[in-house]
This record gives sequence, C-alpha cells and structure tokens, in this order.
Amino acid sequence: MADPNKAATTRPDVDIESDVNHIFTTYLPLRHDRPFIRVRVKDGAVKLVGNTRIPQNRDMFAQRIAAVAGVQSVDVSELHDDEWIRLEAGKATPLEVHTSVTHGSVILSGHVPDGLTLESVVEAVEAIKGVRRAVPNFPAPKQG
Repeated sequence: MADPNKAATTRPDVDIESDVNHIFTTYLPLRHDRPFIRVRVKDGAVKLVGNTRIPQNRDMFAQRIAAVAGVQSVDVSELHDDEWIRLEAGKATPLEVHTSVTHGSVILSGHVPDGLTLESVVEAVEAIKGVRRAVPNFPAPKQG
C-alpha cells in the first residue's frame, strides 16, 4: 500500500533534463566529459549514454541525478569510463600493442606482432563496449 504522506513528485521531462544539464556546469570534473555524454529523459527515467574519463565522474553524476526532483530512475549501463575501457583493451591486445584512451577513442601504438593483422587488433578493440573508435598509430613498415 502506498504511503499517503509521501506525495509522488512528477515533473515534466524537459525540466528534469534542464536540471541534469545544470549538474554539468556545477560539478567541475564533468565539464570535460559533457560533449561525450547524451542525456535522455522519459517519464522521469534518466538514461546516460557516452563516455567519462574516470569511473568516479560516472558514479558521482549518477548520484547527483538521482537527487533531482522528479527523477524515477537513473540508467548508466551505456555510460562508460576510460579506465575500464583501457583495462579491457589491454586484455584484448597483445603485449606489444599499447593503448591510450580518451572519451572512448582508443589510440593503439607499439607494434603488431607476427601472426596478427592490424585489422584484427583494431576489430578486437572496437568490439569493447564504450569504444567509439580505435585509431592505429604504428610506425610505417621499414622499406628495403
């Protein structure tokens, strides 16, 4: 049975979205992440899609959104952090390939060992959830 003393807070989605976007300007660590995060609000359910640099930004953002009046739920299942992507890319690539991640873009460097192709390494990294693209930055093969 519902608690008659607790009134349901309903607000228009556009007002909730405005408050969520305001969090970007008041929580300084998120300012750099803002261009890489999409916010969707439907019936008070907030869904965040994109990339943050560190997991703490993702977690803090979700906590602050949950406190916004009218928010019924917060879904961060498609909000990925670069630290997790970097660790997963390390598992998906050989030791000779080094990875650097910025907002879901993975730069691959080092060298591709014999027996593997550049395409297979790029495909393995691009298959990781949250990777927006994988960019190879390997030295040109020696001529001669």
